[in-house]
Amino acid sequence: MAIGSETLIIVGIGLYLLPTLIAAAREKTHGAAGVFLLNIFLGWTLIGWLVAFIWACSGRTAAEDHRDESRNAEMQGKRLPAPSIPRAEKRP
Repeated sequence: MAIGSETLIIVGIGLYLLPTLIAAAREKTHGAAGVFLLNIFLGWTLIGWLVAFIWACSGRTAAEDHRDESRNAEMQGKRLPAPSIPRAEKRP
Protein backbone atom coordinates (compact mmCIF):
# COMPACT_ATOMS: atom_id res chain seq x y z
CA MET A 1 0.00 0.00 0.00
CA ALA A 2 1.56 3.25 -1.12
CA ILE A 3 1.50 6.42 0.93
CA GLY A 4 0.01 9.30 -1.03
CA SER A 5 1.87 12.53 -1.61
CA GLU A 6 -0.86 14.42 0.29
CA THR A 7 -0.19 12.31 3.37
CA LEU A 8 3.54 12.96 3.14
CA ILE A 9 2.94 16.71 2.83
CA ILE A 10 0.64 16.76 5.87
CA VAL A 11 3.11 14.73 7.94
CA GLY A 12 5.95 17.00 6.81
CA ILE A 13 4.06 20.15 7.80
CA GLY A 14 3.20 18.58 11.15
CA LEU A 15 6.85 17.77 11.84
CA TYR A 16 7.93 21.24 10.70
CA LEU A 17 5.42 22.86 13.08
CA LEU A 18 6.06 20.45 15.95
CA PRO A 19 7.72 23.11 18.18
CA THR A 20 4.72 25.40 17.70
CA LEU A 21 2.29 22.58 18.50
CA ILE A 22 4.23 21.68 21.66
CA ALA A 23 4.29 25.32 22.84
CA ALA A 24 0.53 25.62 22.27
CA ALA A 25 -0.20 22.32 24.03
CA ARG A 26 1.91 23.30 27.04
CA GLU A 27 0.14 26.69 27.21
CA LYS A 28 3.41 28.48 27.68
CA THR A 29 2.95 31.77 29.50
CA HIS A 30 5.86 33.43 27.73
CA GLY A 31 7.16 32.64 24.33
CA ALA A 32 4.44 30.72 22.49
CA ALA A 33 4.20 33.46 19.87
CA GLY A 34 7.97 33.67 19.72
CA VAL A 35 8.26 29.93 19.18
CA PHE A 36 5.75 30.22 16.34
CA LEU A 37 7.62 33.09 14.65
CA LEU A 38 11.01 31.39 15.04
CA ASN A 39 9.56 28.15 13.74
CA ILE A 40 7.97 29.80 10.69
CA PHE A 41 10.87 32.04 9.67
CA LEU A 42 13.94 30.02 10.71
CA GLY A 43 12.56 26.52 11.08
CA TRP A 44 13.76 25.63 7.60
CA THR A 45 17.30 25.72 9.01
CA LEU A 46 18.04 22.81 11.30
CA ILE A 47 19.44 25.14 13.96
CA GLY A 48 16.32 27.36 13.92
CA TRP A 49 14.06 24.35 14.25
CA LEU A 50 16.12 22.91 17.14
CA VAL A 51 16.13 26.25 18.99
CA ALA A 52 12.34 26.51 18.58
CA PHE A 53 11.91 22.91 19.76
CA ILE A 54 14.07 23.42 22.86
CA TRP A 55 12.31 26.72 23.62
CA ALA A 56 8.91 25.04 23.33
CA CYS A 57 9.90 22.18 25.64
CA SER A 58 11.49 24.35 28.31
CA GLY A 59 10.22 27.18 30.44
CA ARG A 60 7.15 27.68 32.54
CA THR A 61 3.57 26.83 31.68
CA ALA A 62 0.37 28.62 32.75
CA ALA A 63 -0.42 25.80 35.20
CA GLU A 64 2.97 26.18 36.90
CA ASP A 65 2.49 29.93 37.22
CA HIS A 66 -0.96 29.49 38.76
CA ARG A 67 0.33 26.86 41.19
CA ASP A 68 3.11 29.17 42.36
CA GLU A 69 0.73 32.13 42.70
CA SER A 70 -1.61 29.96 44.78
CA ARG A 71 1.25 28.90 47.04
CA ASN A 72 2.37 32.47 47.53
CA ALA A 73 -1.18 33.60 48.25
CA GLU A 74 -1.70 30.79 50.79
CA MET A 75 1.49 31.80 52.55
CA GLN A 76 0.08 35.32 52.83
CA GLY A 77 -3.33 34.04 53.97
CA LYS A 78 -5.17 34.82 50.73
CA ARG A 79 -7.03 32.50 48.40
CA LEU A 80 -6.99 32.78 44.62
CA PRO A 81 -9.81 31.61 42.35
CA ALA A 82 -9.23 28.49 40.29
CA PRO A 83 -8.06 29.11 36.73
CA SER A 84 -10.93 29.45 34.33
CA ILE A 85 -11.39 26.66 31.83
CA PRO A 86 -13.40 27.52 28.74
CA ARG A 87 -16.42 25.29 28.44
CA ALA A 88 -18.73 24.65 25.55
CA GLU A 89 -21.99 26.52 25.73
CA LYS A 90 -25.14 24.46 26.08
CA ARG A 91 -27.64 25.30 23.41
CA PRO A 92 -31.35 24.55 23.69
